[in-house]
Amino acid sequence: MSVGEVIRRPVPVIRRAWQAHLQGLLAGRRGAALCMGIIVLLNLPGLHRASDIPLKFGPDTPIILREVSADTSLPGLLRWFTTDWPLGNRLYRPLVTISFAADVTVFGDWARGYRLMNWLLATLTAMGLFAWLAGLGLPRPAGVLAAGLFSLQQASFRPAVGGWLVLAVGVPGMVLVLRDVLRAPGGRRAKAAVSSPGTLVLAALYVTAVEWTPLTSVVSWIATRTALLGGLLSVYALVAVAAYCRSGRAWPLVTGLVLAAGALCSYEQSVMLPLGAAAVGLALRGKARARLLVACALMAALLPGYLALRQHAVGGELSDYAIMQMKSGHSGPGLEMAKYALAPLYFARLTAVRVQDIWTVCDLQFLATSMLVAAGLVAYWRLLVVAPRPAVALLAMKALLFAPMCVLHLLDHYCYLPELAGAPLAMGLLWPRGLSALGGPEEAEPESATDAATDGGDC
Repeated sequence: MSVGEVIRRPVPVIRRAWQAHLQGLLAGRRGAALCMGIIVLLNLPGLHRASDIPLKFGPDTPIILREVSADTSLPGLLRWFTTDWPLGNRLYRPLVTISFAADVTVFGDWARGYRLMNWLLATLTAMGLFAWLAGLGLPRPAGVLAAGLFSLQQASFRPAVGGWLVLAVGVPGMVLVLRDVLRAPGGRRAKAAVSSPGTLVLAALYVTAVEWTPLTSVVSWIATRTALLGGLLSVYALVAVAAYCRSGRAWPLVTGLVLAAGALCSYEQSVMLPLGAAAVGLALRGKARARLLVACALMAALLPGYLALRQHAVGGELSDYAIMQMKSGHSGPGLEMAKYALAPLYFARLTAVRVQDIWTVCDLQFLATSMLVAAGLVAYWRLLVVAPRPAVALLAMKALLFAPMCVLHLLDHYCYLPELAGAPLAMGLLWPRGLSALGGPEEAEPESATDAATDGGDC
């Protein structure tokens, strides 16, 4: 027996004991409270984004606050349901406008108060993401990991991953994968690649450098309340729908419809919520899938009323910004959606551009980008092998929720709602076995011994 085998033999036993301890620690109501506490702690670094920069330094903020503070009576607040929002750029966001009116009443000119409210909305959204994933049947450690990735996006805490660091981590990871593949018999090479420690190294590199997209402006830029409130109401609509899928009771469904209507009155991107939620049905089975499709159909039934109200309030013309955004797009909405949903496509395009422009394999940017493409392909391949149904469902959901951004905004701080699917997807790249539980334990297929062996070192 080699020294390496002696060292590796205790690893599965230690991993199983650690998993059992963690599951016991997070079980029950006390475990749920602990999970929520961890999510709040992970959001604390985002508080530094709530610095007390004067309100007048925001390009849109002074206009918004001046308009909403002109009349904060009940009729003055309700008027926002029948008119353009304060910036007058043909957008319909009455609930966001009313939230600003409440902030004006409470905080006045104290800028930090507005940003603290933004931070609170971001934290509650992360907690809602955890609750939604738990409602779908994901293990609590997986939900905490997904909510943590979502939260750290807001904290400006992503390390600057330089080209040499990418190569220093990526090349050894690729060597580990190739070693395990070449050592395995021909029929087991795919499983050897999935369970190789190098795949975890490459997945971690890829998530850190690419999938962990910084969305720091959602807290610091007050006008991005639109994305925050829309995301908050959307995720709790999904929580309510998941409760309906489990129980079949009417009250969670009604609650979900009310929250979905509120999301529509907060941000235009929420029009894709019924389709995005329906995409999760690709991973569900049995009664849960049927109930989800019923809930999505009822949410879609809200759209004609919303569109009629919006048409009456702001008209049907696109804003000047949206027209400029469409003219500036070089690859078309379809390819933009594909690149956002499957980020290796974006990096592959960058690699092709570098080859055309430089024609050298010695350029650091070319080498680092090529390594990120390779790491992304390995990570996604591993995820699609271990958990194909939930992976496809989340990719579809992320693309659908992003669709309006092809016209509205491509700026990162507006891509908040799609990250409700992007964060668990990034979690799945690190821990595909956790994501494979999507659909609920009562609906999941039994795990075979072969599947367990394929999981390798995911946890």
